[in-house]
Amino acid sequence: MARWTFIDRAPGRYRVTAICTSHASRATDAPFTLFNGGTLVGTVDVNQQLAPNDFLDGGINREDLMTVNVTGDTLVVKLSNNANGYVMADAIRIERIG
Repeated sequence: MARWTFIDRAPGRYRVTAICTSHASRATDAPFTLFNGGTLVGTVDVNQQLAPNDFLDGGINREDLMTVNVTGDTLVVKLSNNANGYVMADAIRIERIG
């Protein structure tokens, strides 16, 4: 399992995206789970056989995971290997949008 923890965040609305390379051996259901502090926000399954195409930043395509309301000061993103193929993520990006 991979885990990204963002601490000392101001409460607000955040857009969460991932950088993942695509490959035929990758999972079609890579589960990214988000937590607001210790509270589960939700899980989104990403098809990592397809190249990310939701968001372009600095010449890098990213996959939108979800928009989340952070009420505390910590946001956690986990990627589990409980999937039907290999899972991977190079980076998670959060952007305050409100």
